[in-house]
Amino acid sequence: MKYHVKTRKFEGPLDLLLELIEKEKLEITDVSLAHVTDQFLGYIKEDADINPVHLADFLVIAAKLLYIKSKILLPQVEESTEEELSTDELAFRLKEYKKFKRAAEHIGVLLNRKTVLISREPVKDMQQFFMPGKNLTKKSLLYSIHQLFSLFESQTKREEQSIQETVSIAEKITSIEQFLAKKSECNFDEMLKTSSDRTEVVVTFLALLELIKQRSVVVKQNTLFDTIMVKQYE
Repeated sequence: MKYHVKTRKFEGPLDLLLELIEKEKLEITDVSLAHVTDQFLGYIKEDADINPVHLADFLVIAAKLLYIKSKILLPQVEESTEEELSTDELAFRLKEYKKFKRAAEHIGVLLNRKTVLISREPVKDMQQFFMPGKNLTKKSLLYSIHQLFSLFESQTKREEQSIQETVSIAEKITSIEQFLAKKSECNFDEMLKTSSDRTEVVVTFLALLELIKQRSVVVKQNTLFDTIMVKQYE
């Protein structure tokens, strides 16, 4: 039965060999390498489009495969230590190639998502230095500085706004205490009559909370949203 290989271009002999083994669902062993030898040779023979630069790599792998197959068929043949290392090296290279190929495919998937950034670890104790280009001169640098300042000058000036002085919480606490000294009990709305803006209303409320915390005053509210009554703590 004649073997036909897919017409896709392989990136090298290990790429072809790995696909042949995975197609047969075999582990990377001497037996599986021997099993796909004929298929590997068939690809070299039939595919005339192999780059001549890489043809030598295919032939080297083919020679190793033929040796492995002959060793399987003729187990009584003793091999030297160098030959044994050569066959073990092929299996090792193929396993390593498989790892890198899977890693490359995984990285390809991550890059296609366009949501993952792969970066290296920062280099520790790396000194920063300035390396000016060949075209950088004192004149060009001075010109760039002038251009930068001109950009700032051309920007529209913001309208000046007056900053109003805001009463502090401490001052408001004193004001409330003085207010209650004259009138032992009053509603909170009376205290807000002297407030000039919303900020002072908030400060008054915070001052009242601080007095409650200090147990200087007591507040009472009969129902929700009803008038808040304030009186000195007895």
